[in-house]
Amino acid sequence: MSFNFPKEEEAILEFWKQTDAFQTSLKLSEGKPEYRFYDGPPFATGLPHYGHIIAGTIKDVVTRYFSMNGYHVSRRFGWDCHGVPIEFEVEKHHGMSKPNPNVEGGVTIAEYNQKCREVVMLFANEWETIITRAGRWIDFKNDYKTMSLSFMESVWWAFDQLFDRNLVYRGVKVMPYSTALRTPLSNFEAKQNYKDVKETALYVGFSSADGRWKEETQLVAWTTTPWTLPSNLALAVNQEFDYVRVKSTNFNEAEPVYWVLAKDRLCAVMNAKELETAQIVEEFKGKDLVGLHYKPMFPYFVEKAKETSFRVVAGSFVEAGSGSGIVHCAPFFGEDDYAVCVQNHIISNRNEPYVCPVDEAGLYTDEVSDYAGRYVKDCDKDLIKRLKAEKRVLKQEQFTHSYPFCWRSDTPLLYKAVSSWFVSVEDIKSKDMPEYVQVSNTDEILKAREERRAAKRAEANGEEVTENRLLESLDTTYWVPDSIKTARFHGWLRDARDWAISRNRFWGTPIPLWVSDDGEEIVSIGSVKELEEKAGLPAGSITDIHRDKIDDITIPSSKGKGALHRIPEIFDCWFESGSMPYAQVHFPFENEDLFKASFPAEFIAEGVDQTRGWFYTLLVLSTALFGTSPFKNVIVNGIVLAGDGQKMSKRLKNYPDPVDVINTHGADALRLYLISSPAVHAEDLAFKEEGVFELKRQVLNPWLNVFRLFEQNVNVYNSTHPTFICDEKRARASTNAMDVWILAETETLIATVRAEMEKYYLHTVVPPLLKYINDLTNWYVRLNRKRLKGSNGDEEWEVSLSVLASVLNTLGVLMAPFTPFLVEYIYQRLKASLPAEHQFGSVHFAQIPNVQQATEAEKAKQAEIIRAAHSLQAAINLGRQIREKAHVSLKIPLKEAVILTFDPQMKDDIAGLQQYVKTELTVSEVTVADALGQIELKCTPSRLVWRLASKESKKTGKPQADLVKELEAFITSLTPEQTLAFEMTGEVVVPSLGLTLTRDEITVERQLVGDNKNKEYAQEGRLFVILSTETDTAAIQQGHARTLVNRIQKAKKRFGLVREDKVEIFVGVTGKKEALGEKLDRAKKVVVPPPVPKQEKKKPEPKKNEDKKEEEGKEGKKGGKQGKAAQPKKEPTPKPTAAKPEKKQDERTDEQCRKDMSTVITTQSALIKSLLNQPVFPLKYYPALRSEFGRVEDEVDGCGVTIVLARPGLDFSDGLRKTNPAACSYLTHFVGLERATDLAVNGDGTVKFRLSKDEKEADKAPEVTLKYKTDFFLSTAETLQEGKYVFPEQW
Repeated sequence: MSFNFPKEEEAILEFWKQTDAFQTSLKLSEGKPEYRFYDGPPFATGLPHYGHIIAGTIKDVVTRYFSMNGYHVSRRFGWDCHGVPIEFEVEKHHGMSKPNPNVEGGVTIAEYNQKCREVVMLFANEWETIITRAGRWIDFKNDYKTMSLSFMESVWWAFDQLFDRNLVYRGVKVMPYSTALRTPLSNFEAKQNYKDVKETALYVGFSSADGRWKEETQLVAWTTTPWTLPSNLALAVNQEFDYVRVKSTNFNEAEPVYWVLAKDRLCAVMNAKELETAQIVEEFKGKDLVGLHYKPMFPYFVEKAKETSFRVVAGSFVEAGSGSGIVHCAPFFGEDDYAVCVQNHIISNRNEPYVCPVDEAGLYTDEVSDYAGRYVKDCDKDLIKRLKAEKRVLKQEQFTHSYPFCWRSDTPLLYKAVSSWFVSVEDIKSKDMPEYVQVSNTDEILKAREERRAAKRAEANGEEVTENRLLESLDTTYWVPDSIKTARFHGWLRDARDWAISRNRFWGTPIPLWVSDDGEEIVSIGSVKELEEKAGLPAGSITDIHRDKIDDITIPSSKGKGALHRIPEIFDCWFESGSMPYAQVHFPFENEDLFKASFPAEFIAEGVDQTRGWFYTLLVLSTALFGTSPFKNVIVNGIVLAGDGQKMSKRLKNYPDPVDVINTHGADALRLYLISSPAVHAEDLAFKEEGVFELKRQVLNPWLNVFRLFEQNVNVYNSTHPTFICDEKRARASTNAMDVWILAETETLIATVRAEMEKYYLHTVVPPLLKYINDLTNWYVRLNRKRLKGSNGDEEWEVSLSVLASVLNTLGVLMAPFTPFLVEYIYQRLKASLPAEHQFGSVHFAQIPNVQQATEAEKAKQAEIIRAAHSLQAAINLGRQIREKAHVSLKIPLKEAVILTFDPQMKDDIAGLQQYVKTELTVSEVTVADALGQIELKCTPSRLVWRLASKESKKTGKPQADLVKELEAFITSLTPEQTLAFEMTGEVVVPSLGLTLTRDEITVERQLVGDNKNKEYAQEGRLFVILSTETDTAAIQQGHARTLVNRIQKAKKRFGLVREDKVEIFVGVTGKKEALGEKLDRAKKVVVPPPVPKQEKKKPEPKKNEDKKEEEGKEGKKGGKQGKAAQPKKEPTPKPTAAKPEKKQDERTDEQCRKDMSTVITTQSALIKSLLNQPVFPLKYYPALRSEFGRVEDEVDGCGVTIVLARPGLDFSDGLRKTNPAACSYLTHFVGLERATDLAVNGDGTVKFRLSKDEKEADKAPEVTLKYKTDFFLSTAETLQEGKYVFPEQW
């Protein structure tokens, strides 16, 4: 019966809910060492996507692991409730315009913010549902919200601390600006939405103004933003470049025109015709142009500009690969322009932008009178037309480049200067604060930092040492992958600029600054209580500090300047999320001990895009406040892309909905797919749903099947023995090689998981787990099937079951952080077989096991067994490859397998386990021998011998040809022993020349010696396997018999039958099936009879759902290769199957086909019975009205077969039930009928037999007479034979 992963996971969720499993785990771990974890707050204005799910899964895996490893791990969800996303939601989807105090009757801030409060948690319930469904344990009830009073007050406190340390100032900053949202965006936000756009680039002339040249000369500047030309204040050149003054007749006038531009850009700027007439009249360096004045291109700001304006300045950002070598600078519309103009005192960085004629909507102001009220980008064409008329345009061209768009409104951004409040990151980097906020956990960190500084100064021998406080904080952290820390984040911190923290918006935490009308008196407020006191308000009267609640509150001036009013700006929401460590617990106003005990965090995790977002703001604020990083360990995940490698897009619908994937394949499969992908170490992942399906098929299903096999065998054991309980001592004392091997591999796995998880290497801990599952399912269980079924006696049965129970339990505990649902499902059914010390309410309450202490002798023995098992696996795999290549099914027995090796240790290892080779390769004999003498080793020189000879010839003067001959002769004369030594070391010395040859110069060929007729071989390293592939009729019949058994087992599985179910098997041969057109579709030919009342088996909790009929085959139609690195790199992949030859036409008649199949069943009945542990009966003996599980039509060797699985017993007439209940009771069990004695068929249609449960007492038993045509129904009268009734052993 198929296992419905999603439905079973939902049952587990219900079980966790009913038992309050997460909170119970927290209570059970109280008093243990605290493992501190911070969860970054997402917005709740949209549903979770794969980026959220992979980050959440990483967080869940790590916190579950440490919770199961002796720590108390609090996990608290958080919500980012402020900022542009919420306002955008209100404006776009709820039709509310922005508050505008200048419009009478317009929307007020109070109305606007109220709507924001209503929509901020729009999808909160869906988030909780999806995150919980994905298997993550985190506290939603005790969540934190950035809009809560307690959180906002702590943000005020943090800002006040920075203000008091002179780390806050008001200035001007060029920022990405959204004219649709009418607010600046952070650089991080601006990078979210780049698009390729086609725009116009101009080469325009600025006239020289200080008399350096007699002729009219224009400095040719390049710009891609013509709309910024009216705001030009400077031109920038590179001091090191060569520049030229060119005489040209570009405009076909009598008077020539003189242009100045970079020499290397002449050919790019001027066309061939212009170059023919151009004449270079002067050459000079860029530094010779610095200080040169020029005439303003437009008249709008001539009077307003400083005297230092309209001149040439030096700028290192001027590049040689584009433009003219001269860049036009409008300082309030470009970051480089702004920086170079501040540096040259053209503007000041702390003044209002006085040459910024663009309003919030991106329209020219009245200062640019000719274009006032028009959107700036729409004016480009008119500006170009005007400049052409003035003969200032040397060249105009179209170009395509990547341009930032608003990530919310999808409109182009402008770079525009805005007045803003800044945190001086430059000062945080370069200065120690007078007094950091004291937190006990940071004492050792600060002390270690001082020691590192002292050591650094000592190494500098008294020279000045530059210290960057942010980089020092970074040095205390550990990142996975490390490259994000040492490259991307390190560079970002090294070059970090002052941080603009204010936004001209409405919904957010207001900046707590109250300012006088003249701007000279500024008061920073650090708490609600302080505001109440300074404003003269009653204590406790302020319960909300959003703008609509506090904008009207004034504070009396202490300097006689009247009332102080709050500034209108709010905080950038990144300032709020960066304050999360202390704001979530309302530090320092309460929970002081709790915060100090949880700072810094042991672990955080987010996507690579947060290096300039949350990771950055966390580090900057904590370094400024506490002197150190707020976190110790970081895992950075990559971006999850659509399957085609493009960004996931709701509009394009180029990815499957994560909820649909979970509902189709289950959360465990999705988690395993994501955790085993490159995205766990910051690489991009092209998501493919097929990869999720493949992991379920290749990992979860086999793992589940192993447990089901265990469960079935335990149930059989319990039916005849006392209840089975795993005896771990007996398991560990087992001398069975496979038991010792799997237990040794288990200990290795425990050690690996512990070591890798301590390093936070999720990407390296998953592959060993998956390999172990493969070893358990495809090797240990396969090689121990008979022991597990009890075929080798009770002692072996109990030991093998104990070993399997032990390793299943250990595997479940180790996999619990990764696949929490399946391990819980298995554990709840497994724990009844575990000893008391391993029984918990949930597997997630268990602890990760420690590696068992072993003596050196025990360790050596384990290493030997592991080595031997690996050699065994290699041999078996080679044998399987041979069969596959030769197209000989594993079901067909072969005569002999010969295993040869040049390694004596490997020979002994395989010889000691050769019984497993015999079983797995289905061979009658196994020979393990030394390969020397049976495998010819031949060394041949490679072409690189000539290269070596050439080098030696130059050194010694010997002819190259002679050296080649000598080397070739030496190589071909190597003995097998020398060749083996060479293969081990990879080197061999030519004594006569003193030269060392390597694998580059020598190729080793191997050839099988002797008669190779009907033999195939395969080789891996020093191991060779040879199979005799010749088959006879008996072998082929055995193969067909095994195929029939396989079909029967699949039918039993299809109907959900397990080993302990009583079932009788009937098989009918239906005749020849043609290869084309008539081959049976097994899925369609399954006949399921009407349900028959059957006593339901009691299923252990938490399973609630009995409907498991979902077909895995339906999912299989979606199957395929997994996609980019969804499977771990170390996970072995099956080798491609060789193309099978075209199948020959079956020329047998229908009668011959039936006869051949019947012969197989007759001659191989003993084999079939031994494989099934029960006989198979002819379908013609099947009673028509028997109660069926179902029937399947299938095919074996081109012959159709009908398989009927019947419940034991017959359906009797009501009359017989009343008149002879004893006979009915007896005949209900088919085995009873088979043992009946004196069974005879009389001519009058009656059946007589003696009713007895004991054959020895049959003669004394009463005789029963039944009418078989009326009292019970059989398919045909042929079922009963005259005289004694005996089921034939052979057909």
